[in-house]
Amino acid sequence: MSAAADGAISKVDAENEDRLPDFGDGSYWEVHYEQAAAEGEDVYDWLVGWDQLRFLLEALLAHDPRRATLHLGVGNSPLPEDMYDAGYKEQSAVDISQVVISNMIERNRLTRPEIRWIAADCRDMTAELPSDTFPLVCDK
Repeated sequence: MSAAADGAISKVDAENEDRLPDFGDGSYWEVHYEQAAAEGEDVYDWLVGWDQLRFLLEALLAHDPRRATLHLGVGNSPLPEDMYDAGYKEQSAVDISQVVISNMIERNRLTRPEIRWIAADCRDMTAELPSDTFPLVCDK
């Protein structure tokens, strides 16, 4: 009886199965957010959200809502929206996925128009944010 016939997994298959997706590949995220939207996922927060981070982020921004924040790999996290609603309107939110950025623009067009939603690879944003400076860069 062969290994495949008896249900055993070959060493090559086991190694391939243990590989993580290529999170740096934009096409991975396009598919991820297309599927998430199709399944009804509107928001998803990795780790923690504004309620847990507020004390820290406000201190880092010196409690000054005029100070700008850059969110890297924002996805469909509500963090920029929650910060905006708390008075921090100077925000730029970047993600490699045009799909998720389009969804976030649509979701916030009327209620949070000052947030800049930018589809870009955060490893090189010279074209999108050539000379901007940010007192806070958030990558959670």
